[in-house]
Amino acid sequence: MMPSWREMQFEPGSGASASAFSQGHHASFESLATQLENKDTIHLNSTPEGGGVAEILSSLIPLSRWHGLGARWMVIPPNQDFFEVTRRMHDYLQGKPGNFTDEEWEVFFSHTRASAGLLPTDDTNIHAWFVHDY
Repeated sequence: MMPSWREMQFEPGSGASASAFSQGHHASFESLATQLENKDTIHLNSTPEGGGVAEILSSLIPLSRWHGLGARWMVIPPNQDFFEVTRRMHDYLQGKPGNFTDEEWEVFFSHTRASAGLLPTDDTNIHAWFVHDY
């Protein structure tokens, strides 16, 4: 049986807070939060720690929640073969020469399809899905 998506949990007050921003940035974020009121978002990525996206989300999600937004962060179910393919995909996108075999494409797409089938699609209050570094 395939593992489920892992939803990242945060303690109240964890991550970024209003004190981390200048008054102007705080006002801009608050204005955006008002426009997005009652609109939930889910951020999807491949790792809960390490790397730029995990670092950003570990602050963005608590900050969003602090401003009253329904923000969630979910990490794709683990699969070592999938991660090896996506690690090389990242290298190729950064200019390293190389190509995937048909078998590697199948690893990527089959895990992506299976993982997508496990997402919480019954939540009708989700207005935006953000897929990061995957």
